[in-house]
Amino acid sequence: MESSKISGMALYAIILVSVVIFGMFFFGGVETETVPGLEAPVYTNLMMVFMYILFGVALIATLGAAFSSFFIEMKKDPKEAIKSVGGILFFALIFLVSWFLADDTTLQIRGYEGSENVPFWLKWTDMILFSSYILFAIAILCILAGAVGKKISNK
Repeated sequence: MESSKISGMALYAIILVSVVIFGMFFFGGVETETVPGLEAPVYTNLMMVFMYILFGVALIATLGAAFSSFFIEMKKDPKEAIKSVGGILFFALIFLVSWFLADDTTLQIRGYEGSENVPFWLKWTDMILFSSYILFAIAILCILAGAVGKKISNK
């Protein structure tokens, strides 16, 4: 079986599982026993675990593809392989800048008694949020630059 069929089947499987889990999350009811006065969807933990699994699979696939293409390119043309490391360094720079922008002030959350409301996890969460904002802005700029470049090249 060719790889495009396998990846297509994997895509449809992930979409199907996602639709089922999101349906369970949104239409599965709420529980109020955890924190009095607050409602939480029954399948919140299932949704979060699913998101962590998707994130992990995407991270492993991305890093695997980056490393394999780096080593394949290293055999062909070492200079081009070294240039490809620039993208990884760019992402590392974004994460580093986001880490230093992050706030680690402990939050006052009514009814929360967990162990994640500590400076490290608060900074980590802010870093992920700021990195997402930065990458989203870069994506928008690239789309705009591509559209403008296409208009200019067609003249």
